[in-house]
Amino acid sequence: MAEPGRDLVVPAGPGLPSGATVPAGELTERFSR
Repeated sequence: MAEPGRDLVVPAGPGLPSGATVPAGELTERFSR
């Protein structure tokens, strides 16, 4: 299996004042039609 991509960085905004970072290893790539 390929290496995961980059971390997902969510900037600060309403409802998430400090922002968030999800490590790439915790993300699952899924495809749908």
